[in-house]
Amino acid sequence: MEVSGKRLRNYCKPCERLKTSTYSDGFCSQCAEEMCQRCFDTHKQFKLNQGHKLVQSVEARSKSKETPKFDNCIKHLNEDIKFFCPEHGQVGCGDCMVMSHKTCKVEYILEHIDGYKDSKEFTKIKKDIEKFDDEAETILGRIRSNKDHLKDVNKKFALDVKSFRDDMIAHITKLSDAMLKYGDDIMEADMKKIGNLEKDNKSLVNETNDMRATLQSEADQPYKLFISSLSYRQNLHLVRDQLERIKANNMIEKYDFMPDCNLEQLMKTCKQLGVLHKPNESGAGTFITFEVVLMIQTR
Repeated sequence: MEVSGKRLRNYCKPCERLKTSTYSDGFCSQCAEEMCQRCFDTHKQFKLNQGHKLVQSVEARSKSKETPKFDNCIKHLNEDIKFFCPEHGQVGCGDCMVMSHKTCKVEYILEHIDGYKDSKEFTKIKKDIEKFDDEAETILGRIRSNKDHLKDVNKKFALDVKSFRDDMIAHITKLSDAMLKYGDDIMEADMKKIGNLEKDNKSLVNETNDMRATLQSEADQPYKLFISSLSYRQNLHLVRDQLERIKANNMIEKYDFMPDCNLEQLMKTCKQLGVLHKPNESGAGTFITFEVVLMIQTR
């Protein structure tokens, strides 16, 4: 920068940090910093700085306009990121390079930024980013599709399991209902037979009670007692036959339930309702079993 035709003298930045005011003799193009000759000579003694150049301040002023603002090092907050290691593909400040890349050939970042935007390396990086971005978007679409399909697969699986379970329950219910009806039919027939026997027996009880009452009332009437006794003698034969018939028929049909041996054995040995089939691309896939212990009470 010039004022009234005269060049404005700048001060050495390293000296300023030491609280000393010294005019700058030039500009370190790599560090983008004004330095006096003494500080620059000391500066170049370090291995990392041996390729640095001190340019004239007039040229430095034009260069400084193009010099980007350095980013702060995340490990050393007071230092700027100015270097990179081509061998490891890492950038860092001078402290980073000294501690982690002291055996590497470290280079200055500003020496590589001109024309980098048009370089093959940057072009390849941009193409790779676009390629991977497209691939990531495609995969994301497939992931979302699978997420929706996952619910459909599980829904169909649950419906199939429940449908098979309901079919088994319906079939067993049908068989049990038929068996229960058969037992009810037997009970109904027996109840009807027992009801008729009860009715006939009550008639005999009434008839014998009438005979007893008549004989008691005629106890002081020998004539009537004799005639009634002869009449009852014939009736008693019929009563006896009726009682024998009632005793013989006073029986019910006994029955109980015995499980089908094949079905009972199947329930004892069966530990799963089915298998979960996970087919692969060839269709073969894997079969996964789910064992369930069934407790069956046996006689």
